[in-house]
Amino acid sequence: MEVQKKTFVALLRAISREQLGEQTSADIKTEIFQVEDMDESRGEEIYSSLSQTFKELVSNNSQPAQLKDILQERGDLSEEQVQLFVQFWTNEGPKHHAKVIERASFARKVAPSGFKWRVDQVTNVKNLSEISQTVAVVELVTKEVTKTERKLAFEVDKDTLNSVVEQLDLIQKRIESFV
Repeated sequence: MEVQKKTFVALLRAISREQLGEQTSADIKTEIFQVEDMDESRGEEIYSSLSQTFKELVSNNSQPAQLKDILQERGDLSEEQVQLFVQFWTNEGPKHHAKVIERASFARKVAPSGFKWRVDQVTNVKNLSEISQTVAVVELVTKEVTKTERKLAFEVDKDTLNSVVEQLDLIQKRIESFV
């Protein structure tokens, strides 16, 4: 990539901030490519290429030891850029891995004590004969990545509650197998 050292490092930092949700890609492109007198389409191409590489490294949780080989296989980075990328990744990679785990984990998205339930009697009945049926009243509080809490409350019978709890456990196990 025919990019100056200073611009290359700035791109890595900016893409890192974007991946962590601290900055938008439009801000990055404006900030960096105005300084580096570069054709807009070429700048977009460089940005997209580095951004895609960054996403792959994050999703694979690439370690610095294997990073040099991965980047050299790409063939579009100079030796100096590969070294800069490895140095950058050594410092920033763990932050990105932690962010992936935070975003992917169901348990972390359920607010503390965010899954509550109790046994109760049916509250909405059509017939008087239904009043003696037992149900579980379930309350699930989730937190979005943006820290917004949402509350979901519903009534279910015992079998459905067991099924919901089993499904939540299954979801958590699948998420953990990917992380």
